[in-house]
Amino acid sequence: MCALDTISARLKLGRLSRGISRLNRSARMLDRGAEVVAVDVTPEMVEIASERVGDRATVLRADLERPLEFAEDASFDLVLCALMLDYIAEWGPLFAEFARVLRPGGVLVFSCGHPAGDFNLIRSKLDPDVNYFEITTFEMEWGGFGEPRPSVRSFRRPMAEML
Repeated sequence: MCALDTISARLKLGRLSRGISRLNRSARMLDRGAEVVAVDVTPEMVEIASERVGDRATVLRADLERPLEFAEDASFDLVLCALMLDYIAEWGPLFAEFARVLRPGGVLVFSCGHPAGDFNLIRSKLDPDVNYFEITTFEMEWGGFGEPRPSVRSFRRPMAEML
């Protein structure tokens, strides 16, 4: 087990397709001696990540809306899930999987977008009648990945649903 600052790190889970910055976190963990497993649902991002980290990390294609079959019970010290929960329909099963793969005393670090940001985006660009208090599914095209631009499905939740 290797230390990353004050947290021992063995697993990184996240949608790398959210941005290469996610891979930068993995690279920093690797530079500090961590054993890293990174996952993404898209084959293209798995390929990009694999090329970038080489054999220093395990990069897998996996859908976080399904059981993490590659991971044994209590096998990881850290699950890092940065800014990808907005792309998951049901959080409960995913958090249950995180709990299953974390060792006793393991750490889950997660973040998501602020619900007001996406609410204002949806209201201004997609649906002026959107209801803040409902879970809203929406799709947006992302730039920076070449053509054709990928369309990404997201789920905007009110704060009460997040807590």
